[in-house]
Order: sequence, then structure tokens, then C-alpha cells
Amino acid sequence: MSTNIALPIRRFFEQHLVAERGLSQHTILSYRDTLKLLLTFATKLLRKHCEELTIEELSADLVRKFLADLEKTRRNSVRTRNARLAAIHAFFRYLATVDPRLLARSQSVLGIPFKRYVRPVLGYMQREEVINILGQIKRDARYGRRDDAILRVLYNTGARAQEIANIDVPDIRFSRPYLVHLHGKGHKERTCPLWPETMTAIKSYLQERSTKPTDRTPLF
Repeated sequence: MSTNIALPIRRFFEQHLVAERGLSQHTILSYRDTLKLLLTFATKLLRKHCEELTIEELSADLVRKFLADLEKTRRNSVRTRNARLAAIHAFFRYLATVDPRLLARSQSVLGIPFKRYVRPVLGYMQREEVINILGQIKRDARYGRRDDAILRVLYNTGARAQEIANIDVPDIRFSRPYLVHLHGKGHKERTCPLWPETMTAIKSYLQERSTKPTDRTPLF
């Protein structure tokens, strides 16, 4: 008995990724793009319309050919190839849990390994370089205090850009010890201490905005 692919994909996105795993919108869109590319590749390879595809036709061999095509035709890097494979793994891991008939097929796809690659060594700026950048900001200009506060929070916490965008004013502890509560990927949360210089910049920026520490509004 063949399994039409439409319903499992819809439930994977609408129920599993959102309701059960609570993944970020960015991750969900990445998974969507991966499955879109996979289905497009499968329709061309099998010479079938997308609505005619079945789960059984998405074999491990087809997935391997898809990954090879990503690197050869689309010129994707190994890192991108691995990210696409991670999304495919997530889909087949879901299938294995909702339909035991698909367990063996899912295991064969889950057995496809990630490619190894040399991770580039991340560079970093020296303290003097950061101070020099902060010194270029015109704090009396429009958005000057905001830019100063953003850069200081970034440097102080090492937070991702999205984590900075997610900060609300009440996430800041304005009394000693100064802290900020960060909301990261996958609903992960962490608390970071803030330096006095960072807190001074935040307070100056909020004063300019006439924002109170209790106001439920984005910090930036």
C-alpha cells in the first residue's frame, strides 16, 4: 500500500514543527525550502507530477542523488548540503514515529551520513578594535545612542542578531547585578551579566525614547 505524500508533509509542518517542537519561523522556512527542492528533484527524476508522489518513492537512493545534485548542479557547499540533509532527517524521523510501516524506509534515509568538512576558525576583534568602533559612533546624532547600545550589548553578551531583536525592556535587570534575559533558537533561554558601561548606554538610550523599565516594548 502506497502512502500519498501530501498529508504527511502538511502534518509535519502544521502540527509537528509548530505545535510539538515549537521551532522558529526561520527553521521552518528552511525545512520548507529543502522539501520543496527534494520534491522538485523527485518529480523530474521519476517523471511524475508532485501530487502523484508517494512516500515509498522517496528512497534513500533518491535522497543520495538529490544531495549529489545539490553539490554538482546547484554548487551548494558541504555545509548547505548537510543542512538540507538535517531537514530531510527531521521529516523521516517524524514519519517513523507516526506510521510504523515506514520505519524501515525512514531508517535507510536516516542512515545517510553528513559529510565532514573543515570548519573555518572564527576570527574575533581585539578590545582595542571594538573600542575604536564604538568611538566612531556620534552619540548626539539621530539613532547614535541606539547604535551605541546595540553594539555594546552585542559585544557584552555575544548574542545573535535575532536574540538582540527579541529582547524586551523587562528582560533587562536595571539594578545590580545588571542582567539581560535572552531568548535564543529553539526556545532556549539564557541570562547574561551586563557591564556597567553597557547598562549606562541602555539607560541613556531608553531615556531618549522616554521608555520606562517596566514598559512592555522591544528594547531595540
